[in-house]
Amino acid sequence: PELVEWCQKELENDSRQLRRWQILVTGKPENTREENRACARALAKWLNAVAHQDLLDGFSLSMLKGGDYVPEMRFLLPAEGVDTRRLWQICAEHAPEGIKPAKPDENWNWSGYLTGSLDLLFRAANKRYYVLDYKSNHLGTQATDYKPERLCAEVFGSHRYDLQYLLYSLALMRYLRAARPDDSFHDIYEKQYGGVIYMFLRGVGSQEGQPYGLYCERPQFAIIEKLDKLFGANIGRIAAVDRQEQ
Repeated sequence: PELVEWCQKELENDSRQLRRWQILVTGKPENTREENRACARALAKWLNAVAHQDLLDGFSLSMLKGGDYVPEMRFLLPAEGVDTRRLWQICAEHAPEGIKPAKPDENWNWSGYLTGSLDLLFRAANKRYYVLDYKSNHLGTQATDYKPERLCAEVFGSHRYDLQYLLYSLALMRYLRAARPDDSFHDIYEKQYGGVIYMFLRGVGSQEGQPYGLYCERPQFAIIEKLDKLFGANIGRIAAVDRQEQ
């Protein structure tokens, strides 16, 4: 009930967001007060499903405590002479059997800094660190449209989310290495690196008891090590900015 009241209040205070949610939930731009209430309830139910979705061994976002997560953590990855042909080759080596990743349009060499942000970096109960990325892709109207195998095809399709989560993994590993300079890269992987979770929000909670809407991956250490070398393992460390503990 408290979550419903909060959603209702937030929607009423933001007319633009209210209009967006009205169209999404009811298909109409104008609604009665009761329809607005139903919109808030639908939003509350969805947020509750996201917060309590089992991510790994019974762990959910609702169990996170202060100091165990950082939202929107920005990062910089220094790079020197990166050959994108080699980058795509590494991605292809990581692809599951039977999956042919979409081919890039062009290849080039580049140096500089790659910047980005992690939707959510968190430490789970197992003391490992994970990157969670939210996706709003519309893959269909049925719960089965968000089954793991369907999501796998989406990840390795034209969006090339596989490249994205490999770079996120490299960023996380370098971040952890900067905090533990005396540990080997491999030890950090074994002890602290958890993996990447893609949460396709439209599928989360669509069918109770099913992991619909979740794509989880823990790339092999050899893949991350190749990326580290490709990006110039000795030219610098990851630089994280705007890091705010919650």
